[in-house]
Amino acid sequence: MLGIDADNLKLSHFIKLLANNNSLIESPILIDNQRILIGFNEKEIRSFLPRQVKREEMDLLLIKTR
Repeated sequence: MLGIDADNLKLSHFIKLLANNNSLIESPILIDNQRILIGFNEKEIRSFLPRQVKREEMDLLLIKTR
């Protein structure tokens, strides 16, 4: 999106990035111990869900298709 290497982005640079690109603030920003996701990407957002939650969703889908 902005051509940045989010994996090596320091927090201070991230804050400056947000200050200089206000539209990012309107986008979802997800952070965990290993990743950062800026913007909406359904597949990538799902990677932040715990495995158990994804398993339960799959079970519900399977029940609905029967």
